Amino acid sequence: MNNAKLAIQSFAVSFVKEGVFVFGDHLSPTTPQTVVLVTEEKETRCEGQTQWPLTSTNMKKLGIARNENPMRAFNSSLTAIPYIFVGFAFVAVALQWLVESRIEAAELERRLRREKASATLKKYFKKKIDKFDKVDYLGDMYKLI
Repeated sequence: MNNAKLAIQSFAVSFVKEGVFVFGDHLSPTTPQTVVLVTEEKETRCEGQTQWPLTSTNMKKLGIARNENPMRAFNSSLTAIPYIFVGFAFVAVALQWLVESRIEAAELERRLRREKASATLKKYFKKKIDKFDKVDYLGDMYKLI
């Protein structure tokens, strides 16, 4: 009906349970809204009236209030969570570095034993290339000579 640009004069609604229902035109939010209170206590709660002007006094009198869920207070212990995870990350990286350095040291010792290299050649061993750097070694030997 809205897409066809037809004027809506009335609509039918049936209420199954008690509550407060608000009706309005979502295309023009500045138009007046209708607030409907559905209750079985018409005589006691509504004083026998079926229509009330929409004022804040009448809303309070009928017990109609905005249902807002107030935000709970922020738990200050939650501020520790990022610090715990950052600390855990540093510990994990340090543990990884420790394990990798021990593995590399064991590999270096094994390779030096296999190649029957002396302890002085140890400083010329380049892990990146995975072999002895002969140019640096020969350059140092030349300086000695």
